[in-house]
This record gives sequence, structure tokens and C-alpha cells, in this order.
Amino acid sequence: MTLHSHHLKHLTSEGFTPEQIETLITDYGVRSLTQYEAKELGFRYKSESGDWESPSGLLFPFTKTFAQIRCDSPVVRAKGKSAKYLTQVGRKSQAFTPKGGCSIYTEGFKDAMAATFAGVPCGALAGVSHYKCLSEGCGATIVFDSDGWTNPSVFSSLISAGLWLKGRVLILPPIEGHPKGGMCEYIRAGGDLSALMETAMTPVELLEAWPSRWEGLPAHKIVPLAAKAAKIAGKILPRGEAKAFNRRLRALHKATGLTVDTLDAASRQGSGNTGTSESCAQKLIQIGQRCNLFRTEDDVPFADVRVDGVRQTHRLRSAAFRRWLCQTLYRETEDAANSEALGAAMNVLEAAAFEGEAREVFIRTAKHEDSIYIDLANENWEAVKIAADGTWAVVSEPPVRFVRPATMQPLPSPTRDGSLEDLRDLLNVSGDEWILLITFMLYSLCPQPTYPVLLLSACRGSGKTTAAEIIKSLVDPSKAGLIDLSADSRQAGVSGSHRWLMVYDNVSHISAAQSDILSRISTGFGFGTRTLFTDDDETTFELTRPQIITAIDHVVAKDDLSDRLITVNLPEISPEKRRTKADVDAEVERKRPGIFGAMLTAIAATLRSQHLGRVKPPSLSRMADYADFSIHATTANALGHNDWLRAFNESRELARQVVLEASPIAEAIDLMITRDGDFKGTSSVLLKKLEAFAEDSVVRSRAWPRASNSLSRMLNRLKPDLRAVGIEVSDTRQGGTGARLIAIAKIEAPDISPKISSQSSQMENPEPETLPAKGSSRDDKCDDIEKVSSHAPKVSSQSELGCDDKCDDNEACDDIVTIKKPISSHPQTIDHRESQEICDDSDDIFSLISGDPILALPSDSKIDGDDEFEGLL
Repeated sequence: MTLHSHHLKHLTSEGFTPEQIETLITDYGVRSLTQYEAKELGFRYKSESGDWESPSGLLFPFTKTFAQIRCDSPVVRAKGKSAKYLTQVGRKSQAFTPKGGCSIYTEGFKDAMAATFAGVPCGALAGVSHYKCLSEGCGATIVFDSDGWTNPSVFSSLISAGLWLKGRVLILPPIEGHPKGGMCEYIRAGGDLSALMETAMTPVELLEAWPSRWEGLPAHKIVPLAAKAAKIAGKILPRGEAKAFNRRLRALHKATGLTVDTLDAASRQGSGNTGTSESCAQKLIQIGQRCNLFRTEDDVPFADVRVDGVRQTHRLRSAAFRRWLCQTLYRETEDAANSEALGAAMNVLEAAAFEGEAREVFIRTAKHEDSIYIDLANENWEAVKIAADGTWAVVSEPPVRFVRPATMQPLPSPTRDGSLEDLRDLLNVSGDEWILLITFMLYSLCPQPTYPVLLLSACRGSGKTTAAEIIKSLVDPSKAGLIDLSADSRQAGVSGSHRWLMVYDNVSHISAAQSDILSRISTGFGFGTRTLFTDDDETTFELTRPQIITAIDHVVAKDDLSDRLITVNLPEISPEKRRTKADVDAEVERKRPGIFGAMLTAIAATLRSQHLGRVKPPSLSRMADYADFSIHATTANALGHNDWLRAFNESRELARQVVLEASPIAEAIDLMITRDGDFKGTSSVLLKKLEAFAEDSVVRSRAWPRASNSLSRMLNRLKPDLRAVGIEVSDTRQGGTGARLIAIAKIEAPDISPKISSQSSQMENPEPETLPAKGSSRDDKCDDIEKVSSHAPKVSSQSELGCDDKCDDNEACDDIVTIKKPISSHPQTIDHRESQEICDDSDDIFSLISGDPILALPSDSKIDGDDEFEGLL
């Protein structure tokens, strides 16, 4: 393939050697085109007459589907515009890349090949405005002819190209005799292209250098160039930097009559900021789209924000995210976001978040795969990773996302030089109390399906509040760490969503509603309410939290809550051991990093034990997750699992006794079955019979059931506690009629304590002591007292027995006026009313079966007829 002579002459004049021209022809497809060939390939233009015409010329192929033609003579298009180069009509512009690739592009095929033959591989664009045919952000360098400094539209395109490519821009220096010289002219003039490439600038650097290139130009040319520069500055620079650029520009060309106001107006036009809320909203949207937007499974939008290189996670509608959005806008543009613009931007960003992935967010602690992550809540947004292999470390960007309420405060940076004994000394506890406290604290730092409720019960001066504050500071420090106990579900949901460990201080009474809320938070709290300012939208709270109650008395009397309770009785602090609050706080702050590190080490050992399955308890209590964790924790950390089992069982037994003591029905059932034995009948008959075993004031009180269905509900709640003390309550159906009957019977108290294989500590029950058998004389104690179990609950009797007449030795005393006997944990002696004898029926009164050890009546105890009989067991 040969070229027309005038085309060959043209390439030679541009500096190409015969060998290079041959390469252009054979390797790159450069050739001559007739008008017909040009028309067939799609090279057409609309002439001044309105007709479509095609020129002859020299073809420069860019790709297989896109090319450019250099017309043999400039063509005049419609509206009088002339053109030397044409591209195919209807074809999308494409870039030319030489064989072997390149990272430099210029305008025009000849200039690109001249640079490539000179040893600097270079591609070509059909025009500088065609830069978007290159990949965005590819980092390429754009090289343009020397007239780029004085052509405002070309310079603006170069800035835009540099921003699009995230690369650099080079404008060739002036070439003598060639005011618009390109690569070919620069190489022919002996220029060092490789060295020149080192002077390429970023778009901002190019803009800063632009005004200095106007030296020697007349004022009428500088003014439009300055306006263009100010407009570009407003587009690519933050508002404050754009204003500073305008002041430098005006100082450099003050003689031209430029004013700062004129330049600032041009910058505002370039930024698109006309003072309307729409433009401000657009900027906010662009800032927000830099974030990683996502949503939770319940469709709450969140954003991952980068602040000084640190990843932060915020709820999209939170004050923290709005603050970051407005601060970034002001920092970059010095604009203030109005409420309308902010609202519009938030709506768009929220829509974008719903197009993102769905992922879960956590407060303070989370589990991912086999590891646990604890949010340190520090300024670097670090977390602690506790692995199942028994190790822990501080990580900067955990795979889970933590959200931080405004009340959350940081945990200490953990160190490895502390000990759990330091914590034990600070809490002033030992023995069983220590084991229960430390297992509760370790368990509270782990994400679990349910959590126990810790009751710190002690008299005044025992440091309950201080102990709660120390525990809070090591598990979940926060503002307003000690809160009130609320009976309002909404308030409880709000409080729980802002803190992990919930601590209720100085509780003197727990109502039924408060008890229910505590139980729900312990096992899974859910509450929904109408969203404010909506008709049918609902805001929901779902959470499970560890909780602490501090109180002087044992305030938990409801069975649901007592079943989830761990009771720790703190010892009173002696006067010589008392310290000021400032001293205690200083010591806690000094030891917190080491203690927290020791807790992490203990949790890591526990996870490793659970992962390896070293301990497999065959049976667990109702708080099975806590029991399993505590058994592994005490075993792995040599805290004494048997001691924990005993302390745990005693704590549960104490809670059970308090529930029974607080229930007049449980007390009446105890007395009834002790005197009369087993019962079977309808609930209405049972209610009538139980009234005989309670004082009139109790029967008239609100605690006493008013109807049989109320009694049935009470019995359903008391069944587990009564069964634990040896009283079985069950429902049966009467044959024939199908009537519902309630059966109450004595059983052997079950052993419900969890055990670890054969290593569990088991207490052997001593044989019950017996009293003199029926038939003994009056001087030989009572006629018919068979047996008192040494495992019945320790009771304090407030019963009174009154008889209208004296009883003979062989007469039954069946005139019982009032019986009241609370189930208590305190031992009590037995006296005999003067001139009154124990009769044949008294053995039922004395037979109380329970699941707890009690003080047994000694076999040699005396009951004198002259003593006043003030109490019955």
C-alpha cells in the first residue's frame, strides 16, 4: 500500500523517516483516501450550502471501528467554521493506544506516533475534550500543544481531563516559529521529551501556575482568562482556597482593573453555588456518597464514615452523622447547610443506603465466626478481638460494625500486667460472693442470648453503689451509668438502646410491672410504639442486656424475676477500712487497664475451654447459658467450679424462699398440707379451704385472690418454687364430668443443682430426727409427733393457736382459731401454751416437707405443759 505523494511529503515534513512511514503504513494502517472512500467510511460534513460532502485526505486509524482523517484542504462547515480534521459521523470517540500500551496521551495521531518513535510511548485522542473515552481514574498524563496556556476553553478541558483521569497535565513550552506547536514540532526542535514529562502538573498545580503565563498579554485578553481561572477555581477548590486564589490573581494583574468581587462571582458560578438549597443539597449528597452506606435487617440506614483515616459507623439519621456532613461541607466550601438542603440530602442518602448490603450493627460486644469483639469506644474506634484459641488482641477495624450512643464512654486500653485479684480487692468481696461476681462480669462482656440479673444486697455502708460503679466501669462505662428503674416499656427501651450494662441503684421496691420489664430485658425485650409524626409507622426496640440492682433489702419477690436472679450480699465495710471516694476512684482508674486485660485473658481461656469441650455438664439450670459459661470459666481459670455450683444453688434457693415468703397463698398451702395432708378438689373449694389458714387481714388484702381463676394463675406461677420445697401442684380432670381439679401433694424435694460429671459437690442429706411416737404420756412430750425433716426450710413462726376449752389427754384439739406461718429461713423454738395438750391431729401440723435444709427439732427436746405454745412448725 502506497501513499499519495502529497501525503508522503506531509509526513516527511513532520519529521518521520521513511522507515517510520513504512511502519505507519504496514503496522498502523495509515493510508490515502479518495472522496468516495472517505464517504464509504463515514467521513462527512455539512457544508455552508447545507449539503453533506466528503473530503479526500490522509487516514489515521485509532481502532478497528474509529478513525480520523486529515483533509487535503480545510473544509468549511455550516456557520462558517473551518476544520482540518474530521471523524466519522455517528461513531463514538475512541482513544488510540500504540502497541505495548502507554500512560501518556496527546491530541492527534501524528503527535502520538512522533513521541512513540522518540522512545516515549504515547496514545492519541481525537480532541482534548474527548478525554472521557479513557477510563476514569486511570492516572494517565495528558500532553497538549503550547497554545493551551492562552486558550481558555482548551485550558478548562485540560483541567477537567486531569480531574477525570486523576492524573497530570503537561502543556508544551512555546516553540519558536510554531505558536501552536505539538509533539512533532517539539521533537524536531530537539526537545528532550522524557525530561519534559517530569514537569507535568496536577490540575490544581496547573491552575496555580496559569496566571503567571499571561505576562505580556494585553488587558483585554487577561480579563476573560482571569474570569475563566476564577470559575475553574470555584469548581475544583474549596471555597476558602478559591477566595485566596482570587486575591492572588487580582494582586498579580491589578493593572487590568480586576476586582475581587468580580472574581468571587465567577468562582460562585463555577461551583454552581447560587445560594439555592438545591445546590447545597447536591454538595451534601456528593459528600455523603463518599461513605459506605448500608442498612440493617430491620431497614435502619447506617453509614461508614472515614474521619482522619479512622472508620466510624453512624446511624444515618443520627446527630453525629448530620454533624459530620455539615462540618465537611463547611470545611470544603465554607457553606452552611440549611435545613431544607440537609433534609433533601438525607432523603437521597437514605435511598442509597437501601440499595446497599444489609448487615447487623452492635453495641459494645459482638460475635463473628468463632471470635468475640468488644468495642473499646475510644477515639480510634478500636476493638478487642478474643479468639477461640485462647488469645486476644486490639484491632483497628473489626469485621463487625459497632454503633456508639452519645452516652457511651471508652473502656481502658487493656494491658497484660493486671490480675483478677486486684478487682477482688477493690470490690471487697471473698468466697461465694467473689465467684458469682466475677462470672457475672465475664459473662456480661460476651454476646449471649440471655443474661442473669445481679442483685447487690447489703446494709448501709457496704459499698453497694461503689461496687456497681466499678463493675460498670469495667464492662460498659457510660454517662449516667446508674439509672432509675422504670415501669414504662418505652423508657426501658430507650435506656437499653443507649447502654449495654444496665445498673439500677438504690432500689427500695420493685412493682409487678418493673419486675416484668427486668425479666424481659434479661431474656429478650421487645417493644413497639408509633413513630412520632406518623400515622402507622412503628418504632421498635429489641434488646437483651445484663442488669444490676443495688438494694438494702431483697426486693425481688416475683417468681419470674427471681428465677433469673444472682444474689450477692456484700459485707459491711469496717470503719478502719473506709476510704474517700476520690481515693477509691483514683485506684480504680490506675488499675482498670490491668484488670480489664486480666478479664480478657479469663474470657479467652473460657472460650478455648468451650471450643475444646473440656467440660460437659450433664444437666443445667434454667439459666443454662450462664451456667455453662460459668462452669467453663471457673474450670479454665482455676476459680473453683464446685464452689461456684454451691454458691449458685444457694443464691437460687434464697431467691426461691423470698418468693414463697412473699406469697400468702404459698404460706397457706404449706400450713394446709402440713396439717391435713394431700388435697384434691376444685379451685373454688381450695380457695375456701385456704382462707382458714390465713388471717382475716390477709384474706381481705389485695394479695389474696378474689376468685378461683385468680388462684389458678397464682398456683401456675408458684408451681416451680413449691415443687422445689417438696410440694407438687398439678391439674387433673374428674372422671365422668371432666371438671378441672387441682391436686396438691407432698413429694421429695428434687435436687435441681447443675453437676459436672462426678466432680460436682454433692451434699448428703442427714437422716431426719424423730420425736417421741404416738402413745407417749403427757410428760413424754406430744402424743403424735412423727417426724420433722432436717431438710425443710428454716422457718420463723408467727402462728397463734387458741382453744376455747382445755383438752384431755385423749381428746383431739380441733378448735384452731388462727394459723399463720411464713416460710422463712430463720430457726425458731417451739413452746406449748399453758394447760394445752398436743392431740392426735397435731402430727399433720408439725409435718412440713421442703427442699431446703432446716434446723431439726432435737430428739431430746422438752415440751412442758406449763409453757405457752406460741408457734407451730
